[in-house]
Amino acid sequence: RSRPVDLFLRTTADLGRPSIAFHRQEMIRRLSAYMGSRGSLSGMVGDEVWNGSARADRLLPRNGGRLSTRVYRAILSGAKILPSPFGWGELGVRDYEAFIFGAALVKPDMAHMETWPNLFVRGETYQPIDWGFDDLTAVLDDLLANDAGRRRIAANGQQAYRDSISPAGMERFCDWFIRQIGD
Repeated sequence: RSRPVDLFLRTTADLGRPSIAFHRQEMIRRLSAYMGSRGSLSGMVGDEVWNGSARADRLLPRNGGRLSTRVYRAILSGAKILPSPFGWGELGVRDYEAFIFGAALVKPDMAHMETWPNLFVRGETYQPIDWGFDDLTAVLDDLLANDAGRRRIAANGQQAYRDSISPAGMERFCDWFIRQIGD
C-alpha cells in the first residue's frame, strides 16, 4: 500500500544520563539535518515535521506535541523507514513497531549481539548503520531510491517477527528455552 511518509522517528531524547541519551540525541540531530537538506522528503523527526509530499499532509501533524495513539499508528503504517537509535539498550519497542507496521528498520549494527529468535539479520530484516552514523546519509539515500530493496527488508522483518509470534514460533521458543535451562 501507499507509504507517503519517508522517515519517522518519534522518541524521547532526554534519558537522564548523557551517556545514555547521546545516541538518540545524535541520531535526531543527524536525521533533522538530513531531512532539512532534502526538501522533497516527508516525515517527522522528534517534533520537526517535513511535508515534502502532499500525500503525507493527511498523516503528519502540524503542531508537534504528543500524538494520539490513533495518529501515531497511522503514521507508522504510512512510513517507509523507521530509524531506531540505541537508548538504555540495543533493542527497543521501535524495532518491533517497524516489523509490525511494515517499515524498513534502520538501526546501529547489531552484529555484536545474539538474539533469539534472530530478528536482526543485516541487510535482510533490518538495515544496519555505523555506530558513529558515518554512513547514515548513504543508507537513507539508498533505501529511499531503491523501493524494491526497502520493501524487501521491511517484508522480511515483518515475516520474521510474524513467524516468531506464531504458534509454531512460540513452540520453537519454548523448546529453545527448555534446552537453555536444561544444560
